[in-house]
Amino acid sequence: MHHAVVDGRSVWRFLQAWAAACRGDDAAAEAVVAGLTFDRAVIALPGGEEHTRSTLRKYAPNLPLEINLFPNAPINLPRRTFTVTAQQIHRLKQRVSGHTAPAQAGSTPAPSSFVAVVALAWVSFVRSKHPAVISADHDVYVFFFIDCRGRRGIDPPVSQNYFGTCITGCLAKATARDLLAVDGFAAATAAVQREVQRAAEDPLALWDWMDLLSWMPMDRLVNISGSPRYPAYEVADFGWGAPSRTELITMNNCGQVVLVAAKGGGGSVQASVCMHPDHMGAFKSHFLNSL
Repeated sequence: MHHAVVDGRSVWRFLQAWAAACRGDDAAAEAVVAGLTFDRAVIALPGGEEHTRSTLRKYAPNLPLEINLFPNAPINLPRRTFTVTAQQIHRLKQRVSGHTAPAQAGSTPAPSSFVAVVALAWVSFVRSKHPAVISADHDVYVFFFIDCRGRRGIDPPVSQNYFGTCITGCLAKATARDLLAVDGFAAATAAVQREVQRAAEDPLALWDWMDLLSWMPMDRLVNISGSPRYPAYEVADFGWGAPSRTELITMNNCGQVVLVAAKGGGGSVQASVCMHPDHMGAFKSHFLNSL
């Protein structure tokens, strides 16, 4: 899946229609694609044509020759897959509420399942690499995407039926000391939630998310892909029943986390995590013990 073509929401709609067609359920396949638009012109960016020219000059200066911005590395890092149940997510949200002052409780919305799981993965990552790689004074980061369809920062708003790529980058930052503290999960949740709110109001701010790779300290970065809203098991029945396992096979970066809706639904989340073997054990221990 290449983000020059589709984003996560689009690829799961494609798989849903493809699976339905393979099952012979033409009505279900047609229902998925009904009303979809492929017209990139519906995304109106200020100075859009200049954005296009500058982006091509920056990332593909030798067109028509192709450049591979992300060469594949050998897949040699271990991964673990965790299922976070709806009950565990509820407890995580309650834990954040317990660290919120009563006077502030009404002003800060409860975290979403996405925010809660991302915050837990971020704290577990920092704890697993401290002090060998990450010191208390280091800045640490978590990167993720949000869907820009319907956001008021794009005028006119992009329809929910837009098929293609309509995402923007989000980068939350914290000091490792804050995430290593007793209330580190609450601090991580607040930082992720602030970035989600910022991006919802100004979705174009980090449109050039690839530029982050030029300065980002990758050994202190958690990279989040996917969403608890992606129905990886629910829609991918190609005629042999629901899949027994869904994974992103190209995970090969330490600190990469992929989220999808867990098998069985009900609000549970599947989190697949790729870590260096020196840190995977500590990550797993903290992640599970925090649920």
